[in-house]
Amino acid sequence: MGSPKETRRGAGSANPEDSSTRRWRIASILPVLLVTVVIVTSPALASAGPRSTGGAVAAILVPTGRVALPIANPGPASDPVLGPYRGTVTAMVQLQFAHAAGLSALLADLQNPSSSQYHRYLTRAQFNALYGPSAATYQAAIGYFRSFGLHVTTFSGRTALALTGSSSQVGAAFATTFEERTDPVRGTYYSVSGVPTLPGSLAGAIAGVVGLNDYAEGHLLGGAAARAAPSGGTVGAAGAPVGTILPPVQIGQNQMLYAPEFQVAYDELPLLDQVLPVHAVVATILWSGSNESGTPVGPFVPSDIESYLNETLPAGEPASQVFGIPIGGAPPPGASASYDVTGASTENTIDLEMIGSTAPGASIYNVYGPSSAVTYLDEAFTTILSDPALANVSVISNSWGASDGNNSVWYADLMEAQARGITVLASSGDSGNNPASSKWIDSGVEFPATMAYDGFGDTAVGGTTLTVASDPASPAYLERTSEVVWNISTGTGNGGPAGTTGGISSSFPTPIWQRTTEANAVIQGKGRGVPDLALVANNTLITITVDGRLYLATNASVAGAPFYEVWGTSIAAPVLGGFVAEMDAYNSALGHPWEGFLNPLLYQRGNSQFSGLSPTPSFYDITSGRNLVYSALPGYDLVTGWGAPIIYALTVTGPVYAVTFVSHGLPGGARWGVVIIGQSFTTTQGNLTVNLSSGLYAYVALAPSGYTGSPGRGNFTVASASPPPVPVNFTAAPSKGLVQQVIDLLHRGYDFLNGYLAPYTPYVLLLIAGIIVASAVSSLVERSRVRRARAEVERLEREAAQAAAPPPEAGPVSTSAPPEAPAEPPESDSPPAPPSN
Repeated sequence: MGSPKETRRGAGSANPEDSSTRRWRIASILPVLLVTVVIVTSPALASAGPRSTGGAVAAILVPTGRVALPIANPGPASDPVLGPYRGTVTAMVQLQFAHAAGLSALLADLQNPSSSQYHRYLTRAQFNALYGPSAATYQAAIGYFRSFGLHVTTFSGRTALALTGSSSQVGAAFATTFEERTDPVRGTYYSVSGVPTLPGSLAGAIAGVVGLNDYAEGHLLGGAAARAAPSGGTVGAAGAPVGTILPPVQIGQNQMLYAPEFQVAYDELPLLDQVLPVHAVVATILWSGSNESGTPVGPFVPSDIESYLNETLPAGEPASQVFGIPIGGAPPPGASASYDVTGASTENTIDLEMIGSTAPGASIYNVYGPSSAVTYLDEAFTTILSDPALANVSVISNSWGASDGNNSVWYADLMEAQARGITVLASSGDSGNNPASSKWIDSGVEFPATMAYDGFGDTAVGGTTLTVASDPASPAYLERTSEVVWNISTGTGNGGPAGTTGGISSSFPTPIWQRTTEANAVIQGKGRGVPDLALVANNTLITITVDGRLYLATNASVAGAPFYEVWGTSIAAPVLGGFVAEMDAYNSALGHPWEGFLNPLLYQRGNSQFSGLSPTPSFYDITSGRNLVYSALPGYDLVTGWGAPIIYALTVTGPVYAVTFVSHGLPGGARWGVVIIGQSFTTTQGNLTVNLSSGLYAYVALAPSGYTGSPGRGNFTVASASPPPVPVNFTAAPSKGLVQQVIDLLHRGYDFLNGYLAPYTPYVLLLIAGIIVASAVSSLVERSRVRRARAEVERLEREAAQAAAPPPEAGPVSTSAPPEAPAEPPESDSPPAPPSN
């Protein structure tokens, strides 16, 4: 029988589910709720820009005085752990810009034709003085990491640090450890096994860290094949009239092209006739490879590029100067590159020969690391922005791809590049959106081509198959005769099908220059669409040395001679890189600024042309062909963007005219405005004037609070020096009742979840389901406990009642019965028995 003390406690509880029980139940759910909040909000923590696919910060406590850092590209959680990682770790630390708000405002003004800052780019020194972190902050970061024995590479702009050290050294600096994991596709890689942290005094100055795991890495685009010209019959012309560009070579059904021919095919030659880009500076980013024994080799053979330009450029066009800038201990350029077995030498050679062919006389810098680790690619970008030799760089070309996702170092470098008027190009990919391709990666679309925002980013370059007029006696010699989507549905000799890659990013939102143009009819606001435009991507000849043997491009015109042909969007991006360098040279000669971030210009011109009101087309609209998923369409599409550029038309913009917007229906002093091709213009006056070149434009009305545009969008044409005023009408929005406000709030919540957390919706739903199940189980367990407690109370009450009941009346006593034994005295600490009735 239980003690009376226990009896009183049980009987005194009117409801067995008392306050302590309720506290226990709430405490049991709180950890689950906390994990939910952390996972739902983690994309914002892991991203320097919106909708990043960066990893989450684990919901655990960090050492006192330290701050947890987001982990980018952590790799699948299901990948098994092989054990501790004890190798070398290379990471990039990106510092916060000073005056970040001012930088954001500058980037917007640089794209605003009505701003006094329009295209008034900064020099490297000006950018560093305005937005570089302070010297004291930079030195504090250097001192902290060096205190752990790490090798620290610094940059003149003070925006980043490159760290190299053992896993134990890097782990100590970030208060974490490293483990080795394996993935069925990626193979083995290292990753942090805990949450990296930094002291709070330093963490506030850090924008992000890349390289604490090496799951994400770049992969080479394009491919090459050694071929022999047919030994019988005529395969092509051995030369051309003096002063002209070599004609293409016909081999079977394929027309083999020399890169200088693209000067004519894409209408660059009229610019070159006026200005040669002899002062232009162009940079490429890739990596070097290794030979059969795994020994590192150089990225290219310098004499290969010299030979190609000397044998293919027409008279009067100078050959470019080519320089190699190794980082991270990569070997210098040289003959060793001919023994590369990884394909890196071929890709570097393509880049340099394509740029040299479309920017004759330019200085070209190949900046490369020792491997395809994204950390080295980030470091190469930062090096280009910091190296004194590249102070005047105007174009950066990338012929590689990686998993679609955010990268804090690349993000910051893109902002600086735009502030300085530097165009950044990236190949869109070579898988043809076909998972069976050896070039397929993750979701199909690839970083860095996908990273672009309203005012800065990469220009994504897709691929085409180009055919030109091949008769030197024809007035149309080398002009484009056809151009279709580049796609090879069967094997390519490089591991499977291939073709230009396109699609919609799930990591980056739709930029405004896509949302406000015809492109959004295809993209539908689902994300950043790629590519932006497309150029030649196959049947191209190069000169290259392989295993010590020189393959001249002109061998293709010699019966029986061996030659190399190449394919891939890694041709298209550097070809466009040379074109942009020439565009910048032409603008500079006229006292105009560089092109800078190309995308707003491309979408304005493409939209005007598609609508039929552009006086001069800026693109060859590609409407034939498809890859595995997307087809070419009139106007914008997800395989060739707006099509192939017409370089002269894109460069020579013509006069700019003042367009006046007139508001109707607003009270005096109300701020209103319009959005045109990604730029917002506002005023508190009745009229708003914007300077625009000729073409067709779409606008979206920006209404003040309490008003709506009526209609909210429209189109207008600029075709003369006196374009008619554009009326913008507004109406007062009716006041909303409580029910409508609640509905609007729910809609906004849905739009937020759908727009920013869509990739994480399954996980959020799983967590919610887990919470519901955990709550139900907890409730069942609690109910069972309550039933048991009640049963115990009832038992104790019955026993107490039995003890308190009077004894039964005594009957006749037998004289033969033995006397009753005396009762034992009660224990001293027992309470007295309750009195009987």
